[in-house]
Amino acid sequence: AAEIVHASYGRLPKQVLRCKAATLVTMHDITPLRLSRDAVSAEQLAITRRIVRGLRHCVWVACVSEFTRRDLIEFTGRAEDRTVTIPNGVDHRIFRPRSALESEETLVSFGLHRNPFVLSLSSLAPHKNLQLLTSSWGRVLQEVPDARFVIAGGRQSKPGDLAAAFGVEAMPSIIFTGHVTDLQFGDLASRCQAFLFPSLYEGFGLPALEAMAAGARVIAANN
Repeated sequence: AAEIVHASYGRLPKQVLRCKAATLVTMHDITPLRLSRDAVSAEQLAITRRIVRGLRHCVWVACVSEFTRRDLIEFTGRAEDRTVTIPNGVDHRIFRPRSALESEETLVSFGLHRNPFVLSLSSLAPHKNLQLLTSSWGRVLQEVPDARFVIAGGRQSKPGDLAAAFGVEAMPSIIFTGHVTDLQFGDLASRCQAFLFPSLYEGFGLPALEAMAAGARVIAANN
């Protein structure tokens, strides 16, 4: 029988609960429980509630940042000595500064090999606050007419659908990539003029750390 069971989801299987193994659950954040209902989906809220309710007091919890640890303890009243911090890390084989030649294929595929661009990567959920950036983009173009704004991430891939989701008109200077691989993100982050991360709330902010490892200048909200 196992001596330790590690899970990334709070509701452990009944087979685990019946055995006497020590249990460790990784907690990334409790963002949906902290934001207003219009900033998170009902699905996200329900999942996070189930995870938190499933955290028995005898379970060890590893949080990805000291902020998330303090947030979880304050919200649930958990014992501090069973709630520890183990920060996220970065794979430096992928996220590292690259030459123009190394990243050329990715830049060409997105039509970025001739234009300066800024980059953002997120799930496109409302609390990621990307509308702040899209609403300000026109002012950037007045200063740098050939600039491009690359918004990576999200399940959708059609630019028109993504633009509509943000309530902005489809513009040639705003490029919605949809899902990108880690390698593509590393290429983009290493060549962008800046990585923008204006989230209203984050448990850690791994994309910002990965972008920094790739050599990007990061402009982030203090949340």
